[in-house]
Amino acid sequence: MIVRTLTTFYTDLPDDAIETDDGMGFLQWPGRNVVEVIADLLRTLGWTPDDPVGLEERGWDLDAFFGNRMISLRIEVPEEVIVQITDRSPDRTWYFRRKPPGPVFTGMLTGLDKALKADSRFKDILWFTPKGYQNQELGAPLPVESGGDA
Repeated sequence: MIVRTLTTFYTDLPDDAIETDDGMGFLQWPGRNVVEVIADLLRTLGWTPDDPVGLEERGWDLDAFFGNRMISLRIEVPEEVIVQITDRSPDRTWYFRRKPPGPVFTGMLTGLDKALKADSRFKDILWFTPKGYQNQELGAPLPVESGGDA
């Protein structure tokens, strides 16, 4: 099973940054509106997101819960949106290659992919493994595929 937990895409959502009066900084860093839409998409999938946390130039953090499952998303909004998704649930043994990720996590990835693709505000959606993204490999159209190595 191949599980890709990093996605990139472009959005038509407006720039929502609020600059300081002198134009040298931000009162609100860009991307909060993107994070809020992603939180809404997660809600439609049955997840309960917390309020996003602004990390200034590093983007936004968003945690979401589904029963005892927890995921964390780091969302960066330069020109291209970059979303890194991490399973923070108590049983993460799949991360260490002891067993594959469970159906709740892979279902969330697949559901989020479908929701992003169904929303006309998002385009050019690609999925990567973190290592593949770092190595500038080509992105894939799906976050989860049967067969192959993770």
